[in-house]
Amino acid sequence: MSKSISKTLLYGIITVLTIFLAISCSSTSSTDEELVLSGTVTDNSSNEPIEGALVEILSPEELSRYTNTNSDGAFSFGIEIEEPTDIELLASKSGFIEKNQSLRVAPGTDETDLRFALSTPADTADGGGDDGDGNNESSKGSAFISLASVSHSEIRVTGAGGIETSQLTFLVTDSSGTPVNDEKAEYVNFEILEGPSGSTIYPDSVLTKNGEAVATIKSGTESGVVQVMASFTRNTAAQKSIITKQQATHSSIKQVSGGVEVRNQLTRNSSTDNFSSSSVQEIITHQSNPVSVTITGGLPVDEHFEMRSSTKNIVAADNSQSATISVDLADKYGNDVPEGTAVYFSTDRGSYRGSGTTDQQGVVSSVLQPGKPGMALITAETVNESSQKISKQVQVLFFGHPSAFD
Repeated sequence: MSKSISKTLLYGIITVLTIFLAISCSSTSSTDEELVLSGTVTDNSSNEPIEGALVEILSPEELSRYTNTNSDGAFSFGIEIEEPTDIELLASKSGFIEKNQSLRVAPGTDETDLRFALSTPADTADGGGDDGDGNNESSKGSAFISLASVSHSEIRVTGAGGIETSQLTFLVTDSSGTPVNDEKAEYVNFEILEGPSGSTIYPDSVLTKNGEAVATIKSGTESGVVQVMASFTRNTAAQKSIITKQQATHSSIKQVSGGVEVRNQLTRNSSTDNFSSSSVQEIITHQSNPVSVTITGGLPVDEHFEMRSSTKNIVAADNSQSATISVDLADKYGNDVPEGTAVYFSTDRGSYRGSGTTDQQGVVSSVLQPGKPGMALITAETVNESSQKISKQVQVLFFGHPSAFD
């Protein structure tokens, strides 16, 4: 009886261990990849780090979590995703105005330079400074626009499995550098100055919030550099002055550097022969410096995988002889693959040396040194956007040196 109980107990233990191992294997076979989100929260007016600020993920709901900044204003947490995902973050701290930030993340790609600059209600209570025209008036005006942040300086062509959007945040300030408040909000226009076909920016116009204007660049199917400019236009108050008859001929329409256009309405005074000038419209356009975002090609595909040798035959076992093996890679749209794409060379005869990653033109080369006489088969291998290996081959003949037949 005791032996029967022992066997039953032993079988039970084995069964439990088998189930435990099966569960462990199942949990480790998940396709989710962890990535790190980290950055800093600072005081917008002093640029000092904010300790104890709350940083949380608002969406998607299944990734909801939060953390607090340390004494350096830094935060960091990890998430697991299995496909490119749009995420919205919120940074907040008592005494400051909370701030949102949206970005698109890809599996296994860390985002380590997220920045939140929080303002206090006092910072945004008025526009601050002068009106941008040298006039210290009680109604302060917008004077400058500049780039505050860019979520990704490099994105990938659409449909290639990488990050396809980059968020640009511009800041409108008065002449003292203080962000304009919502009472003095400006409509900011976004324009692509130049860039590859298919790239877009949206929205094309937006009203500032706490001085900020946010737009998103979306890649198309062509790689290249996108240049974006943001601008806003102001109409200033009317001005009046008395000018002479001679001056009047030069003042009906005047273009001033810096985007200022002045249009004057002239009225002649018959008794003095002078003119009263009433400025009916002064239009000031403020522009940011151009901002560049690079759109790179996708991963290589077999139909755009080319391999060639500088020569088809070389003298065997002669170290002064060599052949250059070159590989040219492009994505499914014909764009050069990103710089640094890995290519692995191998040969069944002779030896090779050279770079194993592509340059900016999607090209990588290796130098083949001859070995014993015979036909050498050289293979180049890389990985496509589906994580599958693709390869090409070329042949080079190593032939005997004439002295070998003397």
